[in-house]
Amino acid sequence: MLACAALWFTIFVACGYGVTTPVVVLEELGSSFDAFGRSWELTRDFKLKVLGLAVVAFLLCNILPSQVLQGIANVVMKTAPVAGIVLTVAAVILPLILAPVIAAVITLMYYDLRVRREAFDLQVLGQRLGIV
Repeated sequence: MLACAALWFTIFVACGYGVTTPVVVLEELGSSFDAFGRSWELTRDFKLKVLGLAVVAFLLCNILPSQVLQGIANVVMKTAPVAGIVLTVAAVILPLILAPVIAAVITLMYYDLRVRREAFDLQVLGQRLGIV
């Protein structure tokens, strides 16, 4: 029971700090530690959305390609060992190639949270039109 509570707490905190990297890179804050508070503020009331998006991105970029290629490699390995080895290597390399996609998903999630919380899209539009 305690392990489940600890797991839930860890996931909750990780979701709260899910957009810390884009905050550090894209916002001019006084300290990098301010990014943690800013990330927590942006993800308030959206932690399940952050968790769901992170799980889907991880599955699509890491687990799914790797497992599909590994499954095909296991079938092919019996008839064509060289092709099986190539597919096994591809199953290891493909998640590395798709790793930047996860960073892009996190950055898009950051912008989505800013639009939902702060009407960031309207601020940018106002600046372009010279209103703000």
